[in-house]
Amino acid sequence: MKIDPTHELARWLAAERDDDAERAEAALAAVFAALPAAVPPLGFAARVVAVSCAGAVPAPAAGKGALATPWARLLLTVALVWVGLAA
Repeated sequence: MKIDPTHELARWLAAERDDDAERAEAALAAVFAALPAAVPPLGFAARVVAVSCAGAVPAPAAGKGALATPWARLLLTVALVWVGLAA
């Protein structure tokens, strides 16, 4: 027998609206029991392992630092020269 999750959801919301904690807890448990199990399709893990072992998944690229661009280096140089002259 299949349980309708929308009916259980309505029952839980009604119990919450009526501020009945015990009935709300039972209804929430029924909502989770009525939901289908989340399982990956058959062969999913095998495909993931095959792709990662084959090298098709690139390694995460190293993020560029704050001084990776020439403009940032120029700005830092100008700022250091300005601070040196001001001192």
